[in-house]
Amino acid sequence: MITRDAWIGVNAISAIGSLAVIITGIVFYKQLVRKKVYMKMIMILSFCDILSDIAGMTGFPTSQSMCQTQAVVMMYCFRTSWLWCVFITLTLYWQIKYNKVLLTVKQMSLFIFPFDILLLCLPFAGGVMYGGCENGTNFGGLALSGGGHYSSLAEEISKVTRVTIWFFCMFFVPLIIYIIIMMTLSWRLYFLDLPKLQASSTSDGDVYGGLTAVQVCLELWLLLYTAVVIFHI
Repeated sequence: MITRDAWIGVNAISAIGSLAVIITGIVFYKQLVRKKVYMKMIMILSFCDILSDIAGMTGFPTSQSMCQTQAVVMMYCFRTSWLWCVFITLTLYWQIKYNKVLLTVKQMSLFIFPFDILLLCLPFAGGVMYGGCENGTNFGGLALSGGGHYSSLAEEISKVTRVTIWFFCMFFVPLIIYIIIMMTLSWRLYFLDLPKLQASSTSDGDVYGGLTAVQVCLELWLLLYTAVVIFHI
């Protein structure tokens, strides 16, 4: 299990990287961001990432309100960042294969943010709420509504199992699905579509290869987050 200081350090390092991307985009907005769909997507992704990092840098909260706030912010921003990674990959794939952008940034935003709000509200339907910091021994996640008081061992096992299932469904299931989508698109592009495109236009080979490398980096970023979460759990 990761310590509080290590958890804060990991989030601080991530925040520095995200902040550097955001500052660069602001300073060189006209050259790098304006009218460039991918840079806008990366800026939004970095903003979501830094919000989750700020929440993570609060450590392992001892107060219930702070714990719940941290859990909501991290859960929402994690999944939103992952979904933006998926749409970056999908947009790259669509542009390379069909030579056009699938959706505008505004259209993607109108889907991604409300969709993740919906996911954020689903646990309440199962009697599960956000929290679970266990008096400052962990970061915020999911917890039982009404506290952790049980009348019997069987009831405790049942309720803890329910929380575990909800956490798996709300965190790991989207993560796994998003990784599969990204890797499938990358595989199709690299092994099926890219050879055909390169054969018809060899001058574009380096460009396509560079775009595929971007997808690989995004997938590795998702896998790294998975490893960190699994490690401290």
